[in-house]
Amino acid sequence: LSVFDFDGAVGLQSEALELAESVGFTPTVVSASIDLLLMHARQHEPGRAESLLIKTVDQVANTPAWHEWLWKLRLAQTRAELALARGDLELAAAEAREGSIQSREKRRPKYEALGLMTAAAALHGLGRTRDAIADARRGVTVARQTADPALLLQAIDTLLTLDGDDPLAAEARALSDHILAALPDETMRRRFTKSETVQRILRL
Repeated sequence: LSVFDFDGAVGLQSEALELAESVGFTPTVVSASIDLLLMHARQHEPGRAESLLIKTVDQVANTPAWHEWLWKLRLAQTRAELALARGDLELAAAEAREGSIQSREKRRPKYEALGLMTAAAALHGLGRTRDAIADARRGVTVARQTADPALLLQAIDTLLTLDGDDPLAAEARALSDHILAALPDETMRRRFTKSETVQRILRL
């Protein structure tokens, strides 16, 4: 998912979901469902997520004491990305900002950064470019605190679409090359290279 291999990730998570449902292990069902919901959002297919989102929210509410707080963080990000994919920009910005605040309080920088990126995209769509740039810059700062080059690449790409400069573009290209070299097979490398994020960076 983090290296934009959505087809491969959908296959893996669908298999994990099917197996977990067959043995009735709800925690794995919830985690795999949230991953699938995020993939639908990032593939710009929010309509595929409607029934699964309702089911997953209900499962989280009825499975306390496991990873409920983390699931709620992930669901906030999921709802934000699905709203963005539907074009519901006000809801996307509100959900993303609330999720990023919760993630900061829980010290989960990955989801804080993702929330800031989603908020930036939504705010830009609403014409609030100054606020969008501020969130995008904060997203890059937070992403740098993680050891996740793909997350940082995504954050930099978000900022570059709003207020980029040559050093940032050069960093994005270097990160892209680094990630590409680390991918284990040709299929993943091809999907990574053809992703929207990497294609934008290659055009810089």
